[in-house]
Amino acid sequence: MFDHNFDAETEQSTHRDAAATVTAIADLKEQLETARKEGFEAGRDLGRKEAKAEFDAGAAERFEQERQLIQENLAQLVAQDTRDRSDTERDIIELFLGITERLVPELIGHYGPQLAAGRIKQAVQQSRTSPELTITACPDVVAVLEDEATSWLTIASHTAEIDIFADPDMPRGSAQVRWKGGRLEYDLETACTQMLQALAQAANDYNEAT
Repeated sequence: MFDHNFDAETEQSTHRDAAATVTAIADLKEQLETARKEGFEAGRDLGRKEAKAEFDAGAAERFEQERQLIQENLAQLVAQDTRDRSDTERDIIELFLGITERLVPELIGHYGPQLAAGRIKQAVQQSRTSPELTITACPDVVAVLEDEATSWLTIASHTAEIDIFADPDMPRGSAQVRWKGGRLEYDLETACTQMLQALAQAANDYNEAT
């Protein structure tokens, strides 16, 4: 008992306590560092998620804005195309109507009698079995028929009696052919006038509709 060295034991105990303290501090630092790293990683991951969520929300909003802008531009283009197409169609109708209005009088004036005379000759050929034919036409048509009498009237009259009458009250380019059991009425001017009226009405209806 007297040989027991209390000072040495005390010093050893002190060293052990110090070492344990150092180890504990080191462990604590390591735990703190690990916790700091984990917290940093967790924070960075959370930050990335929040940033991504924010970016996704912003991108979705931008995409929606772009979609609306594209849709509006397309709607404008379609509307403009519709207006342009309507204007083009209207211009074509008016152009066609204007050309027709200019050409019809020329057609009637220059070709009406010849066209009527040609139609009369066809009617005479179709009715050759009839013993009598009566042709009533405007003076211009009668003049054409008489000028060409040697080329068709003489042959036709071999099988039928043909009477030709001029009617100054009939429209230019018009004629009537009557035979037993049939008749032909040809009126180029009235037909052209009706066509012009129909075109004018169609153009007016189109303008009102568009």
